[in-house]
Amino acid sequence: MKKLFTSESVTEGHPDKLCDQISDGILDAVLAQDSMARCAIECCAAYNQLMIMGEITTTAKVKYKKVARDIMAKVGYTFGNFRADNCKITLAVHRQSPDIAMGVDSSLENRTGGELADLIVGLAFVVPAGLIYKRNRTFKGALIGMSVGTLCSVALSILANWLVLVPFYLELFFGGDWNQLIAPMQALFGDGVTKETFYNFYLWISVLPFNLMRCLIAVLVTLPVYKRISVLINRLNDRFAAKQ
Repeated sequence: MKKLFTSESVTEGHPDKLCDQISDGILDAVLAQDSMARCAIECCAAYNQLMIMGEITTTAKVKYKKVARDIMAKVGYTFGNFRADNCKITLAVHRQSPDIAMGVDSSLENRTGGELADLIVGLAFVVPAGLIYKRNRTFKGALIGMSVGTLCSVALSILANWLVLVPFYLELFFGGDWNQLIAPMQALFGDGVTKETFYNFYLWISVLPFNLMRCLIAVLVTLPVYKRISVLINRLNDRFAAKQ
């Protein structure tokens, strides 16, 4: 069966390419002043009009229209109806949505030591599994070890979020204001999420399934390669014992 492959190539003066260059130019100008900016900018052009739209959170002071006109002139839009010096430019740029900003700037994983929490929860899976397998180096021993490791890891993740991570996050970054945590959960699960029911939704509908799935994936990846890995481990143990 024959297949036909086609591709499209346009010059920098193509309207789509021009809009991309203006969006990129605005982003570069913002990042040049504020490397931590959150910037989502798009442009569209038609006839003698250009619209710059999007959401942005930054301390940078950028003249969007000037950036756009400079890029248009550089590309070559200096004659005709759509010119750098006289085209109508409409701005529809506003500050980033508070809900999106909270998820990007203040995510629970980033602001409460997500890497450390992942390490601890991961060890809660690996250590029990390793100790049990050390005592019983069989497929059944490996299966039992990973099952116990899964239970330990999931239980620790629930207890850590309930007793340490969420309270620490709430007090340190929001001064105990529960609304900052409840609002995103209500967007997902409805008005039934309150201060009293927050942990019911967060722990049992979010934390539990996520960590259970993570451990399940680890088990499903390990079991198919168990036989080869066990042979390698036994060889290494034999060599180590011989040296002793």
